[in-house]
Amino acid sequence: MGEKNQLQSTPSNNDIASVIWCALSFKEEKGGYDRGCGFQWIRSDVDRLFKELEKCGISYLLVGGMAMLTYVDGRNVENIDLIVDRSDLTRLAGMVIVSENGDYIRADYGCLELNLWLTRNAVFEEVRQNYRTERWCGNRCLPCASPSGLVIRPFYALPSLYREGSFALAALYETDILQLVYYYNICLESEIDIVEVHMNNADVSGIRSVAGAIEQRRI
Repeated sequence: MGEKNQLQSTPSNNDIASVIWCALSFKEEKGGYDRGCGFQWIRSDVDRLFKELEKCGISYLLVGGMAMLTYVDGRNVENIDLIVDRSDLTRLAGMVIVSENGDYIRADYGCLELNLWLTRNAVFEEVRQNYRTERWCGNRCLPCASPSGLVIRPFYALPSLYREGSFALAALYETDILQLVYYYNICLESEIDIVEVHMNNADVSGIRSVAGAIEQRRI
């Protein structure tokens, strides 16, 4: 089930470079950041990344924390998540693949950390094709997942996160879903229909339990 493209009418305060800089500055205070990139380098790399994506005609979709910030406040985001086709990445000059695992690639682009979710995964491709809109990130208008699209991907990821013991990230994803459901009146049954055909029965039961708990908190 797709969604209508609804374009934000005005620029937002969520400038990507500023968001990343603030997140990394906080991390540095905690002793966890040693990359050594200043704000101007980050801003330059953000500009270069999106200009290169446009110049190369690469179809992508902004997802993850940066996309969430176009809808709700309060996320601390230090990287950029994109859904892309694996074959398009050879055209993205300057990108360095750090690791690749199934349908996911971690890459560096100058000072930036990229999380790339590949369209050979049917769920990611469904989101890229049918759950997209355009949102402002600072003065830049980008193809971005819709609220429902931002619910589908976390729902799909939750069973794996719990199996791996990644409880902090799972809790963050559940909070994201709760906020989107609350502010955008999303029917979770439709999102579950998208992901359940790609899950076993135990995983479907798990995400239905999560959805039920979220619906109870909305009431």
